[in-house]
Order: sequence, then C-alpha cells, then structure tokens
Amino acid sequence: MILARDHGIILSASTVGRVLKRKGLYDKHKSRKRSKAAKRRQQRLRAEWWMKNAFPGCLIQVDTKHLRFAGIKFYQFTAIDCFSRVAFCRVFSSGSSKCAQAFLEELKGYMPFPLVALQTDNGSEFLKHFDKATEEELITHYFSHPHCPKENAHVERKIQTTKYELWAFKEAHTTVDLNKLVDEWNYTYNHVRPHQSLDYLTPVEFLSRWNEGSKDREQVSTM
Repeated sequence: MILARDHGIILSASTVGRVLKRKGLYDKHKSRKRSKAAKRRQQRLRAEWWMKNAFPGCLIQVDTKHLRFAGIKFYQFTAIDCFSRVAFCRVFSSGSSKCAQAFLEELKGYMPFPLVALQTDNGSEFLKHFDKATEEELITHYFSHPHCPKENAHVERKIQTTKYELWAFKEAHTTVDLNKLVDEWNYTYNHVRPHQSLDYLTPVEFLSRWNEGSKDREQVSTM
C-alpha cells in the first residue's frame, strides 16, 4: 500500500512476501508458528445453526469476562444452554485453561441435563486443559469464527445481563465472597427471573414444561 501510494509501484502482497523471503528479511520461526496456528484454526469444529434449538444440552455457549473490584482483577466464566437458557456463572482469580477446566467440572454438576456440545471463542483459556477435558468427557467442543461475537450471542447477552443486574449493585474483593453473590444470582436467574424469550417463564419452568411435553410425546408414540 505504501509503495503504491508514495511511489506508484503496485505489487501484490504475495510478491512482497516472496521478495522479503528471497532477501532473508523475515523470521522463519514466526512464519512457521503463524502457519501452524492458521491450520489449527481451519481444523476447529463449527457448530450447526440448528443445534441451538434442538434440545437441552445440545449446545451450551461459554465465555469469560474480566471483573475488577478495588483494583483486583477477577475472571467470570459464564455458560448458558441455548435451548432452555439455563445458565451458570463462576468467578476465578485467573483466566487460565486450568480454571476453565475447573469451571467445566462445576458446570457438569450444575446443569440438570448431560452436556452434548460446548461452543466457545478462540481464547487461550479454552485450549489445552479445557479442550482436553472436553475430549475426555466426550463433549464436542465447537469454536466460533474469530472476531464474530454474534455467533456466541446467547452467552454475550447473559454476560451483559449479569453486568447490569448483579455487578451494578454488588461487589466483593475475594473469589469466595464473589462466588457467594454468584450462587445467589445463578438461582435468581434460573428460578426467579422471567425471560421474555421463554414467554416469560423462568428457564427452570421452561425446562420442566419441555420435559413434561417429551413424556407426553413418548406416550403417544408408544400407543
């Protein structure tokens, strides 16, 4: 772009790359790392659109948010089931993949249905220990496309709701105290707070009605 603008010399990016390579003016190690990273991104699984509306646990979106209270940084991990909107939050002092793995273990115990698939962004916290844990638990791990937060719209919206309905009014300075607030919020969000997208039912009420409907459909199919 600079050659074209300042000197009237028009070259493609690949031509510039070949010239730099021929003159030994690029870092081979960095180039290999970027090439491998690009290949890994291409190999990552992408969720199908229909999975959000299939059944409970079919696709759960997970994301993180940075929190700061009294100058101390914390990491809020959030998960939400796209179908029922049942959600779960937890706060950690680190945003590492080890903490993401610990969050996954708590998520499995909290959700009232099996986890079939998870969808995350491409953050480092969702690689290594977290990604390995999904493989061991036979949970499919899908990745959203880079720089496409709309693909994780459900969890992005949940994080915003938590920001305006919890952290705008309360705060704490330790992970223990923050998680006490989060435990109360998890209950309120799933059992008390009506959701417009669920025809003003709570997620637990919606899930209960869906389960009852499933039993009725099974009885009809066996008659």
